[in-house]
Amino acid sequence: MFRRNDLLGIRKRRECQEQQIISATKMRIAGGDFRLADWSSIDNRPARPKNARMDPQLDSLKFDSNGLIPAIIQDGLTGQVLMMAWMNRDALDKTVATGKTHFFSRSRNKLWLKGESSGHIQTVKSIRTDCDKDVILIDVEQEGAACHDGYYSCFYREHQLGTDWKIVGEKVFDPQDVYKK
Repeated sequence: MFRRNDLLGIRKRRECQEQQIISATKMRIAGGDFRLADWSSIDNRPARPKNARMDPQLDSLKFDSNGLIPAIIQDGLTGQVLMMAWMNRDALDKTVATGKTHFFSRSRNKLWLKGESSGHIQTVKSIRTDCDKDVILIDVEQEGAACHDGYYSCFYREHQLGTDWKIVGEKVFDPQDVYKK
């Protein structure tokens, strides 16, 4: 006759054996092989490049379901908002590593360095996040203009009741001269 303690011991051993079998068994999910142990790493954070350093501050940011986070760029001296763009973790890591802003283009599905074609680069002065850690604010020293339309800031239009958007920004360059296509 088994005692209660014997039954508990058998159950515990059986649960351990079942867990080992499940862990060792590959599961076919969406065309990829996963082990049960891999499930703990599946979340909405983008995969980090192999050469990227661990950064607990950046790790705590909340990227959206596409692995992106909005980045608001502002002039570090005046506080003027220059632009908004999307970053994935790779773009953020490159920004931190190089001190120049990098972004992720959703339309082209690739990373880009601000100023790579215009020469109007942004040198990072500081990186901050909001209270929810789902938006970042980057203070920069802007060379040239931030806007591809030739204005210092992408926010060069102001709402006016009863009329079209009023241009209130400073035009710094002619896009046809810079982006010769």
